[in-house]
Amino acid sequence: MTRRLRFGVFALALALALAGAGTATPLDDALAKLRDGVAKHPDDPEVSWALASALEAAGRAHEALAAMRSHLARWPDRPGNGWAALGRCAYRAGRIDEAIDALQRATARDERDAEAQLYLGLALRARGEKERAEAHFEAAARDPELAPEALLLSGMSRIERGETDDGRARLERVVALAPRSDSAGDARALLEDSEPSRLPVSVEAYAGVEYDSNATLGGEGDLPGASSAQDDAAFEFGTDLAWRPPLGAESGRPLELGLHYRRLDYADQTKYSEQEIRGSLSGQTTVHPRLALRFDASGGYELLDNDPYLISGELRPSLLYALGPHAGVLHVYAVGARDEYEEDPFFDSLTRSDWIYGGGAEHLLKLGQERDAWLAWGGRYLRRDTDAGRDALGFRPAYDADMWQGSLRAALSLPFQIRARAELFFDAELYDHRNLIDALTEGPESVARRRDFVWSTALSLRRPLYRSVELELHAEFTDRDSNVDLYSYQRALTGLRLRAAFP
Repeated sequence: MTRRLRFGVFALALALALAGAGTATPLDDALAKLRDGVAKHPDDPEVSWALASALEAAGRAHEALAAMRSHLARWPDRPGNGWAALGRCAYRAGRIDEAIDALQRATARDERDAEAQLYLGLALRARGEKERAEAHFEAAARDPELAPEALLLSGMSRIERGETDDGRARLERVVALAPRSDSAGDARALLEDSEPSRLPVSVEAYAGVEYDSNATLGGEGDLPGASSAQDDAAFEFGTDLAWRPPLGAESGRPLELGLHYRRLDYADQTKYSEQEIRGSLSGQTTVHPRLALRFDASGGYELLDNDPYLISGELRPSLLYALGPHAGVLHVYAVGARDEYEEDPFFDSLTRSDWIYGGGAEHLLKLGQERDAWLAWGGRYLRRDTDAGRDALGFRPAYDADMWQGSLRAALSLPFQIRARAELFFDAELYDHRNLIDALTEGPESVARRRDFVWSTALSLRRPLYRSVELELHAEFTDRDSNVDLYSYQRALTGLRLRAAFP
């Protein structure tokens, strides 16, 4: 049997195994025959490469990589597309740097190799080098067969970098070239999402009703932070105004100024009705293909039963680092905040006006191919220092504390055009000093440092009704377990909102 005939027999055995009943045994047998062929004919490059290609086709990426490396170390010029195949296999295995090295060698040998150009663009994009990637997508687009996918990737990259017009032009070419392809479907969706707004201003308003199982925020008595638990129905209204001035628009993430107003009116517990007016400023800049810096600031004024209640402000600088094409984004941030309460408690130690500072980190991971599907988990530490002082009874500030939090958040698309968002938080609030409220209610022998463990969760389901009008069903639940009974409570919120956005 000649070597070429032997190679054909081995390839046929593998093809039959891959197309057969789907069990592991035929595939393993076929690969074993190919390995045996390599052992018997160690100087035959065709048999050697047949094994490497079969391993890649069988989904055994790491074995295929090892076989291709070994083959090309001995026969660097055989086959002609060997380096392109090594780069493709390395990219699929997540070995981005190795893929780039192999694909650059392939394109240097033949710059008309469209598949090598496409995968080199994908690998560079995965490493955050989007501008370099675009050049290789353009080169791959010269091949009629790969043009739709290459132009789709090029258009996506340009839109992400803020070159919206050029990006949309490439997406329109995808639709014109292959109107029934998957690439055209993705291009149409991106064209719709990237439709330029005629105005740099957007407005979203909502109105709804909700049921609050604990409108007075839990506990017993009339001391600050503790009150009787009573349920009630509430009506709410809110609006958000966002303005994106031209400054920063060339970066793709322009500066944004926002104004938020919210009003909540209880049916019976009217003294707990709320109003909030808040302004915000945010901006983001890219300092490296994988690294972005973001800054958020906000400040607001809250009223309780139409009386001044709280003035607050917060600064949050952030760093966002892209870990890789499948590893998601790491978000690291610092927090600084000030809360100024309009109150004059009977005991100085119960003053709640405070400074809060700390930081945290969160890992965000994309789920599947959905653009709006993601999972995030993280944690943070915050320190609260109040303006309180030692009171006449000798008690020190009651609300100074260390606060630790773990979080799990997710968003995904459900059937019937429903977008879901869920959140779960656990907080451990560890207070510094002996608690005055415990002493007043249980006696001096029960004086303790307060410790609260808080579980909270929220769920939102939103579905479009007509154009930019959506219906939202939301629910929240909080369980606060405190060793000072007056601060323990449970609270459930359920409601329905109607949302409208313009443009």
